[in-house]
Amino acid sequence: MKIDGSAAIVTGASSGIGDATARLLASRGARVVLAARRAARIEALAAELPGAIAVPTDVTDKDQLAHLVERCLEAHGRVDILVNNAGQGLHVPLLDLRPDDLRAVLELNVIAPLTAMQLVLPSMRAQGGGAIVNVSSATSLRLFPGLSGYAATKAALNLLSQIGRMELASAGVAVSVVYPSVTATEFHQSLRAGQFAGGARRFPADPPELVATTIAFAIETGEAHLMVEDPPRGGPAPRPRSGQRRPVGGGACPPDAGRPRVGGWRGRANGAAGSGGGAVILVTAAAGRTGRSLIPALVRRGHAVRALDVDPGVDRLRDLGAAETIAGDMLDPGDVDRAVDGVEAVVHIGPPMHPREAEMGHAVVTAARRAGVSHLVQFSVTHPQLEPLLNHQSKLAVERMVLLSRMPFTILQPMHYMQNIDVRRVVERGALTQPFALDTPLQHVDVEDVTEVAALVVTDPQHHYATYELCGSDYLNARQLAAVIQSVSGRPVAPEQVPVAHAFSVGAPSGAADAPPSEEDDWRRDAMVRLFDHYGRHGITGNPNVLGWLLGRPPTTFQEYVRRSLG
Repeated sequence: MKIDGSAAIVTGASSGIGDATARLLASRGARVVLAARRAARIEALAAELPGAIAVPTDVTDKDQLAHLVERCLEAHGRVDILVNNAGQGLHVPLLDLRPDDLRAVLELNVIAPLTAMQLVLPSMRAQGGGAIVNVSSATSLRLFPGLSGYAATKAALNLLSQIGRMELASAGVAVSVVYPSVTATEFHQSLRAGQFAGGARRFPADPPELVATTIAFAIETGEAHLMVEDPPRGGPAPRPRSGQRRPVGGGACPPDAGRPRVGGWRGRANGAAGSGGGAVILVTAAAGRTGRSLIPALVRRGHAVRALDVDPGVDRLRDLGAAETIAGDMLDPGDVDRAVDGVEAVVHIGPPMHPREAEMGHAVVTAARRAGVSHLVQFSVTHPQLEPLLNHQSKLAVERMVLLSRMPFTILQPMHYMQNIDVRRVVERGALTQPFALDTPLQHVDVEDVTEVAALVVTDPQHHYATYELCGSDYLNARQLAAVIQSVSGRPVAPEQVPVAHAFSVGAPSGAADAPPSEEDDWRRDAMVRLFDHYGRHGITGNPNVLGWLLGRPPTTFQEYVRRSLG
């Protein structure tokens, strides 16, 4: 949506994000209609902005909202943009959460944006399109004790927005969600109940102008979701942190780059970063299947690998060639800052099926950018736009952060790994089990092919700003896969569909055996149910051409993988 010449309604315009958004849109040529309860403030703001009008509005009153839309139509004949920014916080523990307070905040944070959307849609449909931006909160994507009521209202707004986006796409109306974090506004002085928990504040507050820039970017691009901490292209520069950093894409490495750190770092016994003398590469979630395959591939190309993983046993990755290891949490900014310090490039692997994967990706991208990392390679997934799949949602959210990071990047989108099938176990049991339809084919890829590509592109500038779908050539259902394993092994193998619950029983819960399921367990089960339902009904497809081009050879076939697995 073009901002210049548009008619834009901004709610909550009397201060903070709303004030900053109104000023930015007006500076870009929009005719802004300001809505808030504090009449004197929006009237003073309207006097500053060319073509702006102030309409005192309590957005929880449907009649007043209808009047607001009518005033915009009377003044400009159309409504091009709606920014639903008005909202209120509710920061109290669950046991102290009063239903009356929750209802009041629900009215303001959910019902009012819904009503405003419904009121502007007839005009937007008639004129052939429009842009709606709903201002949510990063708290709706994370878990913070004391914020259950507030986060629940914003989570509801997220779903209204996402489903509304699907329903309104054919009318040319783009519904976007912006997720601010802690912002330097009056928000925390006007909570419905409770108080701001300052101890949870792990980063400096963002200026409201940063959020406004993100809102404007959402309007112009129609992006579905936008986090705020890293501004989009054209926005204000990121806030510097203390300490000297080299500029993105240039400058010399710090003098200690590649040497083991004193304190949290565990290097080789001889103190050398690596025998190849190549760039120092950080690999996140390095103890997982992808990381364990990637480390040797990087070492073979002469790179020194720094491995980061939450697993206390991360030291074992030195046996695979890692020069340095750190046991750290991607949700801890200090751990992430130490991990990226001095590296040339980052290969970011997110932990699979984790409810906070997007947050971890955000932390890594932010830290890498501030550290002046020269290249970031993200492991995503094929077809991340399949947003009903929770793990795909997380990968797509990280892709957006990477795309807006202002760093050279490469995004890898691997297909379903062949290694998800334990060939030796299948042969021993005589059965290939899966929790979805046996006749639905899926594309597969060998993780060794994928990590070979990652090791190839990580220090090669010709792959900057590329997104590569990495897919093998086999498109097989369970019956065909079982037949391949049977043919190679010479042992009978039958395909078997098992209940979805079986997939949960084979994975260990995050806590003790007798403990109730954790939030992570519940999220993972929901994600797996959605994933298997999609696989059973649609399968998943891809094309092997890109992978073959990058490898310089045909991708590994499933039959070759089976032969290799059986030795």
